Amino acid sequence: MKYCKECQALVVGRSDKLFCGDSCRSAYNNRTRKKSRSVFGHINRTLRSNREILRDLERLKKRKLPRSQLQSLGFSFDFFTHITKDRHGHVMRFCYDCGYVDLNGEITILTFDDDRLL
Repeated sequence: MKYCKECQALVVGRSDKLFCGDSCRSAYNNRTRKKSRSVFGHINRTLRSNREILRDLERLKKRKLPRSQLQSLGFSFDFFTHITKDRHGHVMRFCYDCGYVDLNGEITILTFDDDRLL
């Protein structure tokens, strides 16, 4: 005799069946995956926030600013989606399609279509 992994009710049917029904299977999977989703959720929220800060500054035509000012806006330098180098060897960090270059504490805002990336 087998018992449901979620509600401990008797499971009837196939020998490899683990749950008594779809609702118990969903509840079990939602509960067990909740922790990993919350970690990824925090990362994605931070990346989206970083992207919006960069995008807002770019829209305001504010292309250069001190690192401390960007940090005071809530930007987290620990989170980015990818890194690449421009033709001059400067490291560019991106939050999706918006990026920046940090040269000695001065941040230069980039966008994906920025001609300096070529």
